[in-house]
Amino acid sequence: SRAEQSRAEQSRAEQSRAEQSRAEQSRAEQSRAEQYLSKTNAQCLKGIFAIAVLCHHMYQYSGLFRGKFGIILQALGYLSVGIFFFFTGYGLIVSYQEKKEFYIKNFLRKRVLPFYLFYLFLTAIYALWRIVLNIEYTRRQLIQSIIFKDALAANSWYLQVIIVFYIFFWITAKVVKDTKKLVRMIIICSMLYCVGCFMLDVTSTRYESFLCIALGTMWAVNKKRVDKLLDIKGLQLFLLSIILFGVFCSTYIIVDNLAIQIFSKMASALAFSSMAIIFVFKLSGRAEVLINNPVTQWLGKYSLEIYVIQGIFLLLRKGTKLYIQNPYVFIVVCVIGTLLLAIVIKSVYDWIVRKCRPQVVNM
Repeated sequence: SRAEQSRAEQSRAEQSRAEQSRAEQSRAEQSRAEQYLSKTNAQCLKGIFAIAVLCHHMYQYSGLFRGKFGIILQALGYLSVGIFFFFTGYGLIVSYQEKKEFYIKNFLRKRVLPFYLFYLFLTAIYALWRIVLNIEYTRRQLIQSIIFKDALAANSWYLQVIIVFYIFFWITAKVVKDTKKLVRMIIICSMLYCVGCFMLDVTSTRYESFLCIALGTMWAVNKKRVDKLLDIKGLQLFLLSIILFGVFCSTYIIVDNLAIQIFSKMASALAFSSMAIIFVFKLSGRAEVLINNPVTQWLGKYSLEIYVIQGIFLLLRKGTKLYIQNPYVFIVVCVIGTLLLAIVIKSVYDWIVRKCRPQVVNM
């Protein structure tokens, strides 16, 4: 009958719309999943972990929260830096894959030079601030800071390591054109760097999170395969990273051997970075607002500046002319002062970057 035919057509139409809706939802979720390492998400994560580093340093300088909670705050330092290193490696390879020779051609001027000039600016600021606080330093320390044999500016070792890695990347990319071979070279040399630092008795702060750069480059060059694997076994891999993180942290605490302790910290940094990135992947399209929101976006915009300028206020627990005795007042001053000064310092860094850009000549 016509009525039955009409109902059948209506049913088919509804089924077709439902299938189309599911397909569109699936495509939307897939698109969101592919964007879990977008520039915005990366910036938000760096903002979160810049604050984590600040909490780590305030714990060290304030004398508060000793005990079990203090162990967590202490570990936040190298684990957070690992996230920064991960995105350094990941971002380099993604940019290189997109621009190839053009990226390498302008790399020294656009990436290395601005970082080094910013580093010199920070060194000068900290040198002057130490004079104000009556914290002594020698002319030799200042000169050695310029050539990376010392670090007068607080946390500037991070900039030193990044600059050296940038130069290594530029030289290697000039010789090794294939991206996968380039990544293999980065992985091998990163391992050799860590071994060399340990053998030369370099402070472990400079390398205990460094392999996260290699992890970032590996992730970038294999992203499609990694995404497919995470789509299928993301939860299992997330749980595995948690277990490995716990194992390596426990090993660091239990085993009284320097080499094993440093290896455990390096491995735990890799596990933590993996855990954080997989977590963001699983949040994609669902509760991503936990990571990507106006607050984290703002913090991410100033993440580098928050990281490098917080030492200005941390030194208020070391000086003799200006010294904050009360630890709670110290924490408030650190947080507010760091965030406000980061805004000012950001304008300086942006100005340096603009001045270092190659000038376009109009014919």
